[in-house]
Amino acid sequence: MNNLNHLIPVLAGFLHLFFGIYVFSLKPRQKLQTLFLFMNICMALWLCMQGLRGLFPLEYRNFGLNITFLPMSIATFIYYLLCKKMENPDQKISIWIQGAGLIGFLYFTWASLNQKMVVLGDPDTFVFDFSLNYHLIITFSAFWVVLSAWTILKRMLVKRGNDKVRLFFIYLVPCSPIL
Repeated sequence: MNNLNHLIPVLAGFLHLFFGIYVFSLKPRQKLQTLFLFMNICMALWLCMQGLRGLFPLEYRNFGLNITFLPMSIATFIYYLLCKKMENPDQKISIWIQGAGLIGFLYFTWASLNQKMVVLGDPDTFVFDFSLNYHLIITFSAFWVVLSAWTILKRMLVKRGNDKVRLFFIYLVPCSPIL
């Protein structure tokens, strides 16, 4: 049963990776497909790290746990970029938005690589103590998800027909944890 707990996230990670590659391979290729591929690569990395971190030697498990936070923090920012490009494909992303994403990513990369995200209490079960950086990365990710939901909701209210239905399903992604 324990091996199944490791296998399910890895299989889900590969499913995300293959889905991202499939959408990327469709013609004609657009910027949205590239963003979607990058987002799926981040999600696949995160899921595979979740499944494989138990295979790390005990002395590296704290490091393994800390780096698992990186891909999802990037994925939420890419999800925002994806939603923004869906709202208006020709609109440039603000330099302030790009800067905020870059500064957040650089800070959390530093914190993860220096093992300052969380402190592993029990390496066998991955029970860890929260730190300020943990709460900051959750806030950072939630910020981009809420901004994405707001972007899609605004667009959904103006669209009609099939576009409105498609946007509704995209809107469900960030709202599903709340439901």
